[in-house]
Amino acid sequence: MKKETKTDDYDSPWKEILEQYFPEFIEQDIINLFRFIDWIMCLPKTEESLFWQELEVYEKEGKMPYVTSVERIGF
Repeated sequence: MKKETKTDDYDSPWKEILEQYFPEFIEQDIINLFRFIDWIMCLPKTEESLFWQELEVYEKEGKMPYVTSVERIGF
């Protein structure tokens, strides 16, 4: 897994689109929209497997606690 650099700013395009086209959105609306999009997205099986492997490494490095499926149901 590669180290993240300052140029790896993946959420800026989304933020810019939302700020430009939906300026009335408040931060919580944007968070809720992200959660919805994240919930309905499906990856192809090969990418999904790779994602879970990389997520496990990322979690072990202490960078991010993963929201479990039980927590997701609570949302």
